[in-house]
Amino acid sequence: MNREAEARELLEKYSPDVLRLALEIAEAGEQERVFCNIYVDGGCLGSGSSAAEAYYSVKVIHGEYVRWWRKQLPPSLSQTNNVAEYYAVREALQWVKDHCYFGDVVTIHTDSQLVVGQITSGWKVRAQHLVELWQQCTELLNEVQQTKDISIVKEPRSVIVAQLGH
Repeated sequence: MNREAEARELLEKYSPDVLRLALEIAEAGEQERVFCNIYVDGGCLGSGSSAAEAYYSVKVIHGEYVRWWRKQLPPSLSQTNNVAEYYAVREALQWVKDHCYFGDVVTIHTDSQLVVGQITSGWKVRAQHLVELWQQCTELLNEVQQTKDISIVKEPRSVIVAQLGH
């Protein structure tokens, strides 16, 4: 493909503002890239029972910026550990979409092998109550991968606990 065809393809795919920002980042060099680590966890007391309460936590370290939050799942949702894990990853992906810049290097850390496998490795989503959350996460991941270097990785439980303090 010649340079003119490549330029036309980029203009069709991205807005001029995004292309201008990409050019600025490329000219600034690697030192301008911001590294972002996001630690997520979901859990549930009484998982699957009628009295279950599920929560998720997210900690963002984006350059010098650090933010941490914990939320309870809406009671209308299935209250399970896996739903809470998916909610945490979805919240992290939405944060990346809303706050990270073109070219940022983002790593989302979770201790959920199931979530990582289903989102990044093509594992089948057999539990019907997870399908919609899986779709939302994969759509968000595909969207942010267009402008950011992002990965979702499985970490040992001890790493997540150390970062989130629980």
